[in-house]
Amino acid sequence: MEESKQKLSTRKFGVRDLLCYASGDVANDFTFMLMSTWMLKFYTDIMGVSGVLVGGVMAAARILDAFTDIGMGTLVDGTDPAKSRFGKFRIWMLRGCIPCVVLAILVFAGGFIADAAMWLKILWMMVTYLLWGSIFYTCVNIPYGSMASSITDDPNQRTQLSSARSIDAIVANLGIGVAGPLLVYNSESELVASKVLVFAICCGLCALCFYAICIFGSVDRVYTPPKKRVAKADRAPDEKGIVQTLLTDKSLILLIIGAIFMLMTQMTQQSMAGYVFPNYYQNTTAQSVASMIGCVLMIAIAAVAPAIAKRFGKRELGFVSMFAGAVVYLVAFIIRPDNVWVYIAIQMLAYIALGAFSAVSFAMIIDVIDNAEVKSGKRDDGKYYGVYSFARKLGQAAASLLSGGMLTLIGYEAATQFEESVVNGIYNIATLVPAIGFAISGLFLVLYPLKKKIVDENSEILRQRRENG
Repeated sequence: MEESKQKLSTRKFGVRDLLCYASGDVANDFTFMLMSTWMLKFYTDIMGVSGVLVGGVMAAARILDAFTDIGMGTLVDGTDPAKSRFGKFRIWMLRGCIPCVVLAILVFAGGFIADAAMWLKILWMMVTYLLWGSIFYTCVNIPYGSMASSITDDPNQRTQLSSARSIDAIVANLGIGVAGPLLVYNSESELVASKVLVFAICCGLCALCFYAICIFGSVDRVYTPPKKRVAKADRAPDEKGIVQTLLTDKSLILLIIGAIFMLMTQMTQQSMAGYVFPNYYQNTTAQSVASMIGCVLMIAIAAVAPAIAKRFGKRELGFVSMFAGAVVYLVAFIIRPDNVWVYIAIQMLAYIALGAFSAVSFAMIIDVIDNAEVKSGKRDDGKYYGVYSFARKLGQAAASLLSGGMLTLIGYEAATQFEESVVNGIYNIATLVPAIGFAISGLFLVLYPLKKKIVDENSEILRQRRENG
């Protein structure tokens, strides 16, 4: 049998798998959240680049990802897992993790040319950010997201993996969202370039450590054969069929749209925290406290999310939490508390809602892949996850472009950052945009067709197929 070509692990699935797999998301988030939390603030305040231009570069990178994500998915699908002890997924993470970290640090090394011509600062931002996000982050993130299907074929264990990665990712948030505000500002709530660079280096070193845990500690239990290249004359119909499947798969399309708006909400929340607390409330310590409490709450909800999803379904948990988050942010927009701690208390409710869906969102794409395999008899983990990852990046791009554009619209600059009209505009962006994003995401999750019953039936069908060879 073809499966004998790859030595599969017989290690019993357990806590070690959860910790090692989730460490990959911690590593990813040490650079990803560094960008989403601090890049916009760094380039507007330190480099003097307009918010709309920074957001535009970030959005352009996500458009480029349309090619690099799917291309990476194709490379992963065509990789023979028997040719490396790291299988078909971890080998790509091993190849890409070091340059990914180095490029992330270089993005924030731009402080050395803060007094240079604007064209040079923009060029530095574009080259370093595009290489980091569209090339090397893709090189580690696409195979990482796909590798859950090689660790286990049990849907409940996959939900545990998804939940574990959402919990462990909060470790990165603790470092970036909690420690960051305490380390990168001066006493006047102003960002300091040298402090940001040192902070970025520390985040990069942490990322490498967690990549090593994931790559060397994870194992493969499920054989995922490479997709063979065929003659050009025979290849076009198959590729056409894949594209048609991706464009007509209702569950994939609805999950993608829901994820786009969920990510738009999440990234706006993260990026605007760097403006609401130091500019509107003029309290960077409160930003650190808010991140810490939010992390604790997201860990708590992620710990119980698998049990809730197992009882009611991932889809059901998703849309309920999204609608709840929309209500919370709408309340925050209306009452506009003067006390920063009241604002934090309201925001924490939104963290709970976001944590519930985040805990199961990565397991949902595996459900979509399973559903496609049941219908077609073919499995394309890399391509499906590549499309899903690109959709998530569209949400991130929309948040960056929207946040950056609206900051420019309200007149935000380093010289105007504490003016009354500007700080009021900051608050509006930080609350109203997430409220709308949560609501739209919840609506599309209501329409998402893979209810609990269908997911369980698909899992049983695939289990029987594998047992029967």
